[in-house]
Amino acid sequence: MTRLDDTAAVLELLGPYLESPPPGSPFSLLMLCTLSSLALVHANQFERARDLVRARRRGVTPQRAVYPSPFVDAMVGLSFLIQGDMWQAKRRS
Repeated sequence: MTRLDDTAAVLELLGPYLESPPPGSPFSLLMLCTLSSLALVHANQFERARDLVRARRRGVTPQRAVYPSPFVDAMVGLSFLIQGDMWQAKRRS
């Protein structure tokens, strides 16, 4: 769907999973966060994309570590860049 540039369809498909992420592997949750944040940036929903990336870090416990994910973490800076806030984009990169 991202290949067809149908952002609305991507958000509709992933929406239920964002509200209640399925239990699973950390990789699956990373992919959910990656695709969702990218779709939100494409839909000009910059704050929601940043919130999603930040929420990924909440609730980290020793049993459920957050692994490095530079692409997802870069979404915060990218969202500020596309929004035109160069100061925040530089600060977040």
